[in-house]
Amino acid sequence: MKVMDIMTREGLVTLPSTAKVTDAFAKMKETGIHQIPVLSGKTYTGMLLFRELLKRRSLQSMEKIGSLAVRTPRLKPSDDVYRAIDMIRKSGIPALPVAEKGMLVGILSRTDIMRNLGTFSDIRNMKVLDVMTTTPETVNMEDSIKTAMEKMRSLDESEIPVTDGTLILKGILSAGEISPSAIIRGEQTKGKGDISGETSRMDLKCSSLMGNPVSVHPESTLEDASRALLKNRFHTLPVTDMQGKVVGVIGIMDILNMISVPAREKGILIQVSGLDAYDDDLYDIIFFEGEKFVSRISRIAGIEQGSFNIHVTKYHSSGRVKYSLRTRLYGGHTHMAVDDFDWNFGKCLSRIFDTYENRLKKNNSS
Repeated sequence: MKVMDIMTREGLVTLPSTAKVTDAFAKMKETGIHQIPVLSGKTYTGMLLFRELLKRRSLQSMEKIGSLAVRTPRLKPSDDVYRAIDMIRKSGIPALPVAEKGMLVGILSRTDIMRNLGTFSDIRNMKVLDVMTTTPETVNMEDSIKTAMEKMRSLDESEIPVTDGTLILKGILSAGEISPSAIIRGEQTKGKGDISGETSRMDLKCSSLMGNPVSVHPESTLEDASRALLKNRFHTLPVTDMQGKVVGVIGIMDILNMISVPAREKGILIQVSGLDAYDDDLYDIIFFEGEKFVSRISRIAGIEQGSFNIHVTKYHSSGRVKYSLRTRLYGGHTHMAVDDFDWNFGKCLSRIFDTYENRLKKNNSS
């Protein structure tokens, strides 16, 4: 199957590099599309990503989006879909441009791949419980919108489950449903049209803006989860038990990571998210220790090709930083998740590595 067979080519939503941030938010809200190609004339220059805007602490509404667009790999219509999946995994970009001679001719998104999930025979019988994250992050109905936004930023997600005090799912809060001015910082909130009153809006409870409680069951198939994600235009969905309690979370990337891509390069790719550009010391620790770790587990589990994903969240308290790490290991038929937290980043990472090794050794001996 080629990229041209499943890419979106009609009605492409694009923006000129001279468009302003407010124009971009309006377009995203109008279309429900959270990754928009940016053009200079007719030439593709980059991708504007909602999640990247969400992570920024300061945005000026009149800022031009050309400076905010992310450079991405490019696909050709004749590329095979497996190569495209591999590029999406490695880049972490949810949609990639399909271009010929610099001109945009289509978009291939994770959604386009999900719509054709049934063609990948290796995951047809897989269930949600095989893939889901078993340590879900949620917000309480009584929490403020501001608290929820901060948590979504730290998780690098655009939806979060809303629960009551017993973790029973009550709704889904989507960043796309919150006014853009809640994301744009540094603006005056008086006398500016729909920006007026945003401060008080951020103090509203999550229950006031959450949507309906949508979820899947652990025994649901990945195709069932895919249909639910597509129908609701979500990137992640909570997984609930028979009582409606949130017991996990499954996302689009969790599903795509289970598609077996023909090996082009051997080895386990380390992918890091959540860190800032100035976190050089943490990057050094991850890649120095991580290279030794993936080499060991490749031998233990016989993984020739895969990925090891690390998402770092930093919590500041009393002048100190506490680190929360969410990690996922994908390779062949191996899928594992280990999360941990500590004031000491190195110790936290080391415990995670030890947990993986012990689990893999146990699996091999059983």
